[in-house]
Amino acid sequence: MIPSSQKNKPITFLLWDTQKAASLAQASFVIRPEELTRNSPSRNNATQTLDGAWVDGQGEGLETLTLAGHTGWRGTKSMDGQELFQQLYKTVYKAWHLRRAESAKAGRDPDFIELIFADQLNNMAVVVSPDQFQLRRHKTRPLLSQFNISMTVLREASESALKQIDPITGAINNPRGRYKATQASMSGTIKEQQEWSIKVDSALGFSMSGVATDVLNASTELLTAVTEQVNAASGYIDATLAPLMYTAMSFEQSARNMFQIMAAPAGLATQLKGELMAIASTFNDAYCLLLNGYGMLSRFPDFSDLFGASTCSTTGGGRPVSPRAGENPFLAMYPLENSPV
Repeated sequence: MIPSSQKNKPITFLLWDTQKAASLAQASFVIRPEELTRNSPSRNNATQTLDGAWVDGQGEGLETLTLAGHTGWRGTKSMDGQELFQQLYKTVYKAWHLRRAESAKAGRDPDFIELIFADQLNNMAVVVSPDQFQLRRHKTRPLLSQFNISMTVLREASESALKQIDPITGAINNPRGRYKATQASMSGTIKEQQEWSIKVDSALGFSMSGVATDVLNASTELLTAVTEQVNAASGYIDATLAPLMYTAMSFEQSARNMFQIMAAPAGLATQLKGELMAIASTFNDAYCLLLNGYGMLSRFPDFSDLFGASTCSTTGGGRPVSPRAGENPFLAMYPLENSPV
């Protein structure tokens, strides 16, 4: 059985004012938590007797949720991993306590302030209270801000609050909304590549710098052409535009691999290695934008499952492991015929 895809199933915290039906703060996980535990206890009292045992069942107990993970290092286009951690901390812990205190001082019921945990992957949206927010740093992962969040589940979230979260997930699922977001991100990627082409000679400082500059310039021209053509086609990819899209994706993959190989030698200076990996990362961003942004508008059959898990899962467009992993799929499509040779 092919496992269900985890594409477009975000995990989000929402600080919600039920009286005003307004969102106060929000934090979404760019990287999914490494651990998520939901404990569902029962309020049972067992009594043992000589003749056996009986249980006094008093219904369900309060559930608890525990999250553990990190917010990454590079983050997103707008915030790095440290800023994402601060946003998470302020939304889940600081803002929840502050808003409830302000509500009580104003003579309002502090319970009007709710912290909602919405997890589409595990199909739950619940009102929680933060019991503990822990920052963890370790020498094995010195660049990452790790978190450990413990919460008590109070009740299911209200429909009015869930409607506030829906436009965010809808923007991911809606092709037109995703198209606009891709256009904005693509403009940023093109600008980054133009800046790298100016700095690449001083950054590299060896004979490959001329080739590297040519690749960056060619990528910028190709991405600009794709953006113009997609705009002219009103966002729809047809049989005429598809070859350009696939050519651009192949070019971005090749350029990414080129700079990763250039950064591979062990004797390379650390600063130079970092510059090369940063350039490779911009090519990977461009590839993922082409694949997961514009690709959602494609009307062609999707055979991506045949190739297995992708490298673009962090952009919301990953795919599960291929059901044909470990075997040659071409033998199934073109079985060998008996031959005397």
